[in-house]
Amino acid sequence: MLEDGFTLPSKKARFALLLSITLTLCVWTAFQGAIASPCYLGACGLDNNNWEDTAKSFMNSDVPSVGTSTLGTSGSSFRVLSPDGASKEDTSKDSSMESPTESAGDSKADATGTTKSSKFNYDRPSMRSDLFIQGQILEPLLSVSSSDLVLDVSNGDRYLRNHARDALRLPSDSFLRENGSLKSVDEVAEILCHAGVVVDDPVIVYGDSMEEAALAFWVLRYLGSDSAKVMDGTFDDWIQASLPLTAGDNNPGKPSEYVPRVRQDLLASYDYVSSGGPQIVDSRSFQEFGKGRIPGSIFVPPEQIMDKGLLMDPSGLDQSFRTLNKSRPVVVCCADLAGGSLVWYALQLMGFDSRLYPWSDWKSH
Repeated sequence: MLEDGFTLPSKKARFALLLSITLTLCVWTAFQGAIASPCYLGACGLDNNNWEDTAKSFMNSDVPSVGTSTLGTSGSSFRVLSPDGASKEDTSKDSSMESPTESAGDSKADATGTTKSSKFNYDRPSMRSDLFIQGQILEPLLSVSSSDLVLDVSNGDRYLRNHARDALRLPSDSFLRENGSLKSVDEVAEILCHAGVVVDDPVIVYGDSMEEAALAFWVLRYLGSDSAKVMDGTFDDWIQASLPLTAGDNNPGKPSEYVPRVRQDLLASYDYVSSGGPQIVDSRSFQEFGKGRIPGSIFVPPEQIMDKGLLMDPSGLDQSFRTLNKSRPVVVCCADLAGGSLVWYALQLMGFDSRLYPWSDWKSH
């Protein structure tokens, strides 16, 4: 007992109080740690805590596919694509964004010829073809001339309102049937005839998206137009570079004579795919890839090779295709030919021997 009459707690009471304070501090510390490092469903224990990247990594791992059978060949070993190679964000729609206070033609060029666009808020390189192994199939935006046969392959109704001067209209969807499959060679050749295209013309294609242009380019190459190229940019880029425009329908005049020279090596067959020889890249959606795939395939969707509406530079494409071997051919499996053509085109730029293969054909077998 102290002099003022205050009695100290017993040793047992003091121990209980100390234990209560210690437990409270432990619970508080654990609670703060949980807030700082949340654990999402399906991604616990990972540093990035990104369930979609984790799922993509699992999809590309050596796990039997859903709804498919194995090929039974030694060449169909599974390849792993790590989460770092998965697309973090789809930025392909950035090219359609415009500030309300800026006009569509508000652009300037610096001393190096790089277009500086207030609409895009980043620099659009004007000369990238020299960066790629097969850069001859990519036409720099500022190199398009009046001597080229320019095709506007957009599928909307924008062409009649505005298009590149002297460009002919040839929607890329006109090459496809209602179910999305490619029309016959004779049908496609007739479409090119009415558009005024000759097989040896130096054709340059562009559209409202790179997918539209890539599809038209693949069709032209498949039918033998070896001089065809893709413009490095979309119609938005043409506007931003202040290049000449016109409206209305640009009639090609009388039909041409298009004699196809079909390149069968650009369209894979079931026997070739199932042989185990080629590497398989699946360009379908994440959901489709998860439901079923060709054994041994890796997942590389179109958005994984795009950067703000343009194809990535070689360094970015190297990262997306880093698990592929350039000494072996590549087959791009696709549900829609436009998206598959874009991945195929990127592989071509990087020097791969690539070809397309419809997923519907695999399912039919």
